Parts: sequence; structure tokens; C-alpha cells
Amino acid sequence: MKTQLAASSGDHSVTSRNKKHNSPITNHHLQFSKRSKVMSTSKFFTVALSAVVAIILVSASLFGQNNVTNTGDWTNTGTLKCNSFTNSGASAVFANSGGSSSIQPKGSLSLVSGATAANFDVQAGEVRYRSTAAPQDITASVNLGKYGNLYLIGGQAKNLLGDITVTGKVTSDGASTVLNIGARTLSVTNTGAVPFDSANSGTFNFASGEVSYSGTGSQTVIGAEYGKLTVDGSGTKNLAENVTAKTTLNLVAGALSIGAHGLNINGTYTGVGTLKGGITSNLAVGGSGNITLPAFTVSSDLLNFTFNRYTGVATAYDTVKLAGNLTVNGTLTATAGALQVVSNTLELKAGVTGTANGGFKSYWDGTVYYNGPVDQAVFAAAYGNLQFNNSRKDLTNAGVSIAGTFTPGSAVDHTITGSTITFSGGTGSAQSIPQFNYFGAGGSGYQNIATSGTNKTVGGDLKVAGTFTNGAGITTNVSTYALSVVGTKSQLSDASKMQFGAGDNGVVFTSGIVEYNRAGDQTIKGNAADFYKFLLISGSGTKTISDALSTAIVHTTSDLTISGGLTLAVAPDGNLQVDGNLSNAGIVTNAGAITVGN
Repeated sequence: MKTQLAASSGDHSVTSRNKKHNSPITNHHLQFSKRSKVMSTSKFFTVALSAVVAIILVSASLFGQNNVTNTGDWTNTGTLKCNSFTNSGASAVFANSGGSSSIQPKGSLSLVSGATAANFDVQAGEVRYRSTAAPQDITASVNLGKYGNLYLIGGQAKNLLGDITVTGKVTSDGASTVLNIGARTLSVTNTGAVPFDSANSGTFNFASGEVSYSGTGSQTVIGAEYGKLTVDGSGTKNLAENVTAKTTLNLVAGALSIGAHGLNINGTYTGVGTLKGGITSNLAVGGSGNITLPAFTVSSDLLNFTFNRYTGVATAYDTVKLAGNLTVNGTLTATAGALQVVSNTLELKAGVTGTANGGFKSYWDGTVYYNGPVDQAVFAAAYGNLQFNNSRKDLTNAGVSIAGTFTPGSAVDHTITGSTITFSGGTGSAQSIPQFNYFGAGGSGYQNIATSGTNKTVGGDLKVAGTFTNGAGITTNVSTYALSVVGTKSQLSDASKMQFGAGDNGVVFTSGIVEYNRAGDQTIKGNAADFYKFLLISGSGTKTISDALSTAIVHTTSDLTISGGLTLAVAPDGNLQVDGNLSNAGIVTNAGAITVGN
């Protein structure tokens, strides 16, 4: 280039001499112009060389010029347009001053030769990156890493070179203009207006890196897929559209309000901030790995809630844990993973759907409350406390286990076909089995009941349309209530025990122990087709074996002991058969039949 510029200068100097000595040279040329083609050819090459030099000079003005180098002190209150701007040297100072100040590079903003970011201040006014020819880098080497307003235009990608804070607005203007933050952090603090503006189809690429809404007050969160979405500072940050947090939702402080939009959490959650829902808010949890959701504040309502948290291994379900109460007004969709309700209440006002990979579990101190309309479906799951409102529920084919308290409401005629309720409580005092779906002789009650965990008590008259299975080693105290089992009765070990304390409410179990333990007179039930494996008599008063049907035999395959203080009375229509030994330390009165052995 230096050679080309020198040639250009020489050419100009030649032009200057011709003008100075015009007459002699002109006469000489007239005398010899027709004598030689060599001289004509020489002139052609001279003109061609001049044209080449001109092209080179134009190219230099387009690609190598229009740059600004500042080594002094520059205060900008107006508009500065340039190709590139460089602060050079430790004494170089540049500052935008006032709201209308603007520096507008087509190339780069840079610091060289000892210049410092502290001496390049663009916190006021605007920096407008306006390249139309190639992608453009956005420097972080500005005072405090802060921009006032950041305006991006030109239909080219703008790439963040470092972490920055924008106190005003970030604008992406024009189709194909896109801000890429890469692995950097972009913080926005503007609380007076939407901090991001997509003008004329401009876009933002936040799928990697971090965007932090960190203003001291309410802010609008634009709809986007964020790599890491951070909420910081005071006030509430409000979703303007649907938002996805791809890797992390970081609620450092304040609250994030979903509003009438959707929030998708596909990564992890950190922080101590809160979520604010509403009856039009949707929340979806995807990705993989165990996650504890942030607590809800002010309103813990959602419209729809979906979780799809799965490692892909059939036996390794990831967990989604609630940190506070949650009300789902629409549909709860359990696609994959397990929702955990611990020390909180999950209220369901509509339906629950799920797959083989999805479900939920409430711990013994967590509550799931079905507060929906008539025939609300109950999801097959493990519950801590399970509560129904006073509307009918549909438990068709549901396998439900309850570790805490079952509060079934006052409704009757529930749909129970194929359902089993297992009372699985294993902590604290004995778990209670309440009356359910029972309205006298016509009520169907439970379909199937099973017990596990620790001992049980019965809280009302029970009817079981199907099977009653008392778990291994479990004592179920029916107390003075009535138990009616239409189907099969069984106990899973010899140590399992059914206790009956009413005057006339026993049921024959052919496995485990049946104990008549009333503190007072009591009738012992018999049945010709069934027998007691182990029959115990305790309490006080008279225990009577009496039945108008001669086929109703009280039959035990084990020993029978009448302890002191008890009276065993066999009425004239009574029949007692003991396959083991009969021991009496009390009183026996026999007016019927007693058979010991064969």
C-alpha cells in the first residue's frame, strides 16, 4: 500500500509540472505526435496506472479509514458515527454525557496501549452497533461493565465479548439482527420500561449464558429460551410471554410471576426467591435430575402443571419436590418422574393424567386434596394424607396407598370398580381407617382394603365389596364398629391380628389371629364354611357362642384359652370345635356342643 500511495503522489507531481510548463511541452508534442506509436502506447499505460491507483485509494477509504483514535479527553453530548473507535493510552478518556449522547460504531470499540475501562464511560446515552457488512463484537471493556442503552442494528449478528449490565434498554432492530450472549452474563436493571425490544423482527439468542433481571423493582421478562434465567433485586419480575429456563432458574431474591403465561423449567433451580402463580398460569418441569421447586407466594395457583423428569432408566425416576403449597385448577399431567409432596398441600381441582413412568408421592405429612367437581378421577399413587371434598370421586382401577390420614368427605356412591386402598402408615400412632362410601345396607363401601406399616384402628362402620387383606404383623382394631366383608378375608402372617370389641361384630378370618376383646358381654361369630386359625378371647364379661343355624360352627384350628375373669357360654344352639387344646381358668357354661379334637 505504501508503494501504491507513493506512485500516486508521483503521478500528482507530474501533473503539477505539466501545468507549470504548459507551452513548451505542448509545442513539442504537436511536432512529434504522429511520428511514433511508442509514445502513444506509453501514454496508455500511464492512464491505466492512474486508474488502478484511484481504485486502490477508494478501497482504502472504504475499508481502512473512518476510524477514530482518542489519546486525549473526549466528552460526547451529541452523536458520533465512525467505523471503529479506539481509546489509546492511559490518558485517553471518553464519556457519553446526557441522555441524547450516542456513539455509533460500524466496527469495534477497543482499548489499547494502557487505556482502561474506567476511562471509557457509556453509562449515559446510547451505544449503537450498526454493522451491515459482518458480525460485530460488543465489548465489555467499559466503565463498571455498564451500558446505558444498547442498540443493535444492521441485519448482522452482535456477539457479547464479556459480562455486561444494561441500565436502559437493549434493542435488536431489523430482520437478521440477533444478539448472541454466548457463555456470558447480560444483566438488565431497567424498571421503567421493558428492558428488551425486538424492533422490526430483531431477535435475541439467550439459549446459552445467563440473563439476569436485577432491577430494584418490578421488571418485565420477555418470552425466550434462556440458558440460565436469574431473578435478583427487589420487586416482582413478570413474564410477558412463555419462558423456558434451559439449564438453571436462579431466583436470588424477589419473586417471578408467571401471570397468564407458561414457565418451563428444564434444568435446575437455585436460590431463595419465590414464584407467583395464578389461575391462568402454566408450569412445566422437564429435563432430568431431582429438583425442588421454588416456594409460591401470594398465589400458589396454577392452571395446568406438567412434569416430565426422567433419566430414561425404567427404575430410576427423578423427583420433583414441592417447597410450598400448590393448587392446580386445570390438569396435572404426570408424564415422567415422581412428584413429592412433603409437609405441604397439593390441591387438585380438575383431572390428573399420567403414564407408566409418571406419578407422585406425598409423604406422611404431605396432603393431596381432591377438591374438584363430581366424578373427579383419583390418580393411582402413594399419598401421605389424602383428602376428598364432598363430591363423588372416581377411583376406577386406582391403586392408592395412604401413609397418613384419609379424609373422604361426606359424599357417597363413589365409583370404586377395581380399586384398592392400602393403609400403609408407618410412623407415629396407629393409623385410622375411616368410614367411606357407606350409607347403610345399600352402600358399597370400599372395593378392596389392604394394610401395611404399623397397627390400624377403625374409625367407623366399614363395608368392603371385595377383599380385606390385613398385612403381615399388623393389628387392626375394629373396636365397637361393624366390619362387613363381601369378598375374601385374609391376614398375611400368623402374627397379624383382627380385634373386635362390639357386642356382635366379629368376622371369621382363616389366617392370622382373631381376638374378641370387649370389656363386657360379646357374641362370637361362627360359620360352617370358615374357621379361625387362631382364636383369642380377652377383656371381661360373658362370651357367648350362639346361633339359630346349627351349621354356624365356631371352629378354631389352634388352642383356645379361657382366662380368669371371663365366662364362655355355649347356648343350646351353639357349637364350638377346638382342634387344639382347650384351657379354662375362668367359667365355662355349656348348653350346646363343644368338641375338642375329633
